[in-house]
Amino acid sequence: MGSGLGGAPFEAESFDVVRSQYTSMNIADRHRLYSEMYRVLRPGGRVAMNDVVSVADQKPHFPAPWAETEATSHLLTVEATGEVLKAVGFAAPLVHDITPVNLAQMANPLQPIGFQFTLDSHAREMGQNIRRSLEEGRGGTGPAGSGSPVTTGGHLEPVGAASAPEPNADPLRLC
Repeated sequence: MGSGLGGAPFEAESFDVVRSQYTSMNIADRHRLYSEMYRVLRPGGRVAMNDVVSVADQKPHFPAPWAETEATSHLLTVEATGEVLKAVGFAAPLVHDITPVNLAQMANPLQPIGFQFTLDSHAREMGQNIRRSLEEGRGGTGPAGSGSPVTTGGHLEPVGAASAPEPNADPLRLC
């Protein structure tokens, strides 16, 4: 959907699934982004998102992989994300916090190629800051979705997996 700041170049009701991997946290106008997701979904379609989310009044450490400073960070809490999703027409999201999974992966020094290869010289500091923020409870990660899964960071269970919503479930599920 490009930057999420303009209309998606797709007809309404074009897709069964809309997938967002660590994207929403980079976009300030979530209402517009989620409205476009809703617009392009067919009836019964699903949204699946992985994002980092904020935790109450806790601020993550910066620079982080998604923002150099707090001023350029657009994290929302799980609750605030759910409110925006519901405001554009999705049902209450189902959320699955996979922060422990991500922390375990970050502890593995032999990780496969990841985001660090797409960032500048701050990559090591950004990686350390996200890990520290997650360890200190300053943020969370996991999958989430609508009739689909919306997530707060990590991975998304495939449709039909044990944790995936039933086919006739509400159109927005964070799992």
